Amino acid sequence: MKKNRAIEIISTFSAKEVKQFEEFLNSPFLNKNRKVVQLFDILKESHPNYDISDANLFGRIFGNASYRKSYLRNLFSDLNILVEEFLLSLHVTSKSDKSKFVIEELISRGLYDLVLKKMKILERNAGRHIMKDQEYYANMIFISDTKDLMNTDRSLSDRHTSISIKRKICLSLLNLMESYFQFALEEQRIKISHDFGFLKLSLAYINSRLNEFKGEPLLMIYYHLWSVYFGDGTVAEFVKARKIFNNHFMNLSNFDRKNIYSAMQTVCLKRIDANEESYRKMLSDILLELLSRSVTSHKKNLIDLNLYRNVLISIYKLKDTKRLKKFIDNYAGSVKQESRNDINTYSEAHLSFLEGNFQMSLELCNKVNFNRFFMSTNENLYFKNDVRMLALKALYELSHFEMLLNHTDTYRHFLRNSKVMKDAQKLKSLKCIEFTKSLARLKSSFDDYESHRLLENLKQEMDVSEKEWLLEKGKELRHKYSNK
Repeated sequence: MKKNRAIEIISTFSAKEVKQFEEFLNSPFLNKNRKVVQLFDILKESHPNYDISDANLFGRIFGNASYRKSYLRNLFSDLNILVEEFLLSLHVTSKSDKSKFVIEELISRGLYDLVLKKMKILERNAGRHIMKDQEYYANMIFISDTKDLMNTDRSLSDRHTSISIKRKICLSLLNLMESYFQFALEEQRIKISHDFGFLKLSLAYINSRLNEFKGEPLLMIYYHLWSVYFGDGTVAEFVKARKIFNNHFMNLSNFDRKNIYSAMQTVCLKRIDANEESYRKMLSDILLELLSRSVTSHKKNLIDLNLYRNVLISIYKLKDTKRLKKFIDNYAGSVKQESRNDINTYSEAHLSFLEGNFQMSLELCNKVNFNRFFMSTNENLYFKNDVRMLALKALYELSHFEMLLNHTDTYRHFLRNSKVMKDAQKLKSLKCIEFTKSLARLKSSFDDYESHRLLENLKQEMDVSEKEWLLEKGKELRHKYSNK
C-alpha cells in the first residue's frame, strides 16, 4: 500500500491511541461514515506497517464491485480529516485547555454565574502550577483578561491591572529568549547570520528591573545564559543559571529541560569559540548530566546523533580516555539502529587516537560510511570534518608524509566546497592543515629557526583548530632535536 497522510499519522499511534481512535470513529456525533469505520477496522489489523494492497482493501470494503481507485481515495480523505480532528481532541485534552474553551463559550452566552464558578476552579488549578513557565503565564493571563472582560461588560470600564500587564511581559520575554536560542544554535551549525538587536534591548530591559524578575526562575535562567552568551556575563553567572535550573529541575516540563540543556550547550560552545577554555569542562559535565537524567531525544531510549557527537567530542578534547571509553560503552548503542555500526567506528577511531594507537585510528577513519548517518549531506557535515581532522593528525603521528599531503588536498577541497559550513570554522580548519604541513616538513627535515618561528606564530594565532595539539607537536620537535 502506498502511504498517505492518514496512514503516516496513524502509524505513529500507540496501542492505547489506536483504541481511542476506534472509539472516536464509532461516535455517531463525530463520524457518520460507516465505511471509514470499516476501513480503519481493516487497517488496524496490520498496524503499524499496513502491508495490505489497495485491491485487497477495496474488495474487503466494497465486495464484488468493480475496482475504483477514486472510492478508496475519497475514503482515505475522509479518514485523514477524522485523524486530524482526533489529534486536535488529544491536544486539547493533554493541554488542559478544555476549561478555557468552556468558559469562553459560557461568556458568549452571558452565563456569568457559571463562568465565575468555572473561573474559581481554573484559578485554583493554575495556582498549583509551581513553575512559572509559558503554561502558567498563559493560564494566569487568561484569568486576568476574563475577569477584566466581565468587568468591562458590566461597568463599561476597562480595568486592566498592573499584574496582568506584568504577566504578559513575562510571557513575551520568556518566549522571546527561548526562541532566539534556536537562532543562536543555527548560527553555530551553518553559515547564516541573524539579527539579535531586539533580544539585546529586551535583556537591557530585564537588567534595568532585575529585582522585579527575580521571582521568575525560568525567565532568569534564560536571562543569565544570554548574558553569558553575549560576553556580558561571567562564569559565575553561568553557574548561577545552572543552579536555578537544578533547584527547579523537578518542577520543569521535559520540554523546558531539553530547551535549557540545549541553551547551555550553545552558550558553552560560543564561549569556547571565544577561546574561554574553562567552558570546555562545563560543557562535558552538562552533556553527561543530560544523559544521566535521560533528557535526550523525542524518541524513547534514543540519543540524537548531534547530541552524541557533542558529548564525544567534548570528552575527546579534554583527553579523558577513561571517561570517553565509558561513554562509548554506555551510549553508542543508543543511537538510531541504522547508524550504530558507523557511530561505533567513529567513536573507536577517536578513542584509539587518545590511546596512542594511531594506525588503528586511521584505519577506522577510513571505514566510516557517512551516508548511513543522516539523510542529508548538510547534517553529516561535522561528522565528516571530525574524521578528516582525526585522519590528518593520525597521518602526522605516523609520519606518513606523502599520504598526509594527499589528504590535505582532499580536505581543503571538502572545506572550500561546503556551502553551509561557517566561514570561521572553515578558516580554523584550513589554518590547522597548513600548520600540520609545516610541522610535517620540520619532522622530515628539522630547522631550529623555522621551528621557533612556527611555535611563535602558533602562540599568536587565536583562530585555529586543534591549537593545543599543534603546540604540543611543535614543542616535541624542538625538545627532540635540541637534545641531539
